[in-house]
Amino acid sequence: MKVKYGNLTKNIKYVVSKINCGNEVTILLRVNVGSRDEPDSMKGISHLLEHMFFRGTEKYPTQKDLTVELYKCGGDFNAYTEKDSTVFHITVSKKCIEKGIEILSESYYNSLFRDEDLKKEKKIVINEINDNLSEPSTLMLYGLDELVFQKTRLEKDIAGTVETVSSLNIFNLKNFINTYYVKDVVVSVSGNIDLNKTISLVKKYFNKNVYYDVKKDNILIKDKKRILYYDYYKKKSVFRDKYIKKNVEQSYIGIGFSSYEYKDDKRYIMSIISELLTGYLGSKLYERLRGKNGLVYGVSIGTEKYIDISQITVTCSTENKKENILKCIVIILEELNALKYDTITDEEFNDSISNIIENIKNGKNDHEYLADKFAEDLIYKGKPVLLDEYIQKYNSFTKEDIIVVAKELFTKDKCKICYTGKDRIILK
Repeated sequence: MKVKYGNLTKNIKYVVSKINCGNEVTILLRVNVGSRDEPDSMKGISHLLEHMFFRGTEKYPTQKDLTVELYKCGGDFNAYTEKDSTVFHITVSKKCIEKGIEILSESYYNSLFRDEDLKKEKKIVINEINDNLSEPSTLMLYGLDELVFQKTRLEKDIAGTVETVSSLNIFNLKNFINTYYVKDVVVSVSGNIDLNKTISLVKKYFNKNVYYDVKKDNILIKDKKRILYYDYYKKKSVFRDKYIKKNVEQSYIGIGFSSYEYKDDKRYIMSIISELLTGYLGSKLYERLRGKNGLVYGVSIGTEKYIDISQITVTCSTENKKENILKCIVIILEELNALKYDTITDEEFNDSISNIIENIKNGKNDHEYLADKFAEDLIYKGKPVLLDEYIQKYNSFTKEDIIVVAKELFTKDKCKICYTGKDRIILK
């Protein structure tokens, strides 16, 4: 693998990575803005904007015009919004790399943003919001974020509310772009490509800051500086739980803890903990929750990571009975607590490290993963981090690192629990 990176303009960076196999190329644009940057009156605007970039440009006036060009190249155009970023990505066969870069550039600089399109996309987004609000598993995750990230801009859902999305207009969208899409922008390309030719194409199509002609919005100008929450996990807290009444067959359970900033290497220990507890059917939580007690089908540990803060969560579902819910919670907390006391064997630890490293190696020819990862690295670390560096990092960790992290994170005051169920459970 070969990687090159640099600046396109003062505010736009690029990173291109060459892999040694495959015919597909991923072209990705990452903007360092998400739901955490939105004023309360505009919640959901980042996500709505993501939808609007598909609706047509000056050169490709309709959604069909835009996407058929990629379709002919065996590719597609997609996007996603997170709490700290908005990402647009195109996948095409490598013979169409210039067409893919051009279309991504067209969408960024020359989207039409028509009122009739906005009305349609609002309906689509509102349907998405209502779908999510009807899902007990999603409500549990929303509730867990509210507990773990309480009193921060990270506590609310990315999609916003029906009320805020309904109120947004073209004036808001264009101003949001002019305010937030002009710094910490990365164009990332990955595939079996010629690095220097690809850099020339990226420089050809991304050579200026984005701007849409509109009167300035003072609300956004005053609000544009991102609020950061460094050392949030260290601050005084108390145990909190949230019960969501749902009289359905399954109960959904989430247990979460706030955690380290992006640059803290202890954040990687959470991946090892995830493997130890939920990596495969023989791991500790699977063995107890599923193998011995038949309480769950699956259990997982996930992380959300941002420049200043992250969280680690354990989630599962079980039959909607009080005794089952309580037993799941108790077992999960027991296993998290046990990590503080050198209960992991050398074999378990080494197997988890081996699994992580083999998965990192598998990523060396994954153009979609590399385009996304290197763009994130460039924003948060100032340079792309090669996969071999991650392998070295994981090989340097010890069982004692797990004990340190467990003692720092898995404490009662930091613990937050959200669950759905027929009846509330008394948790202390």
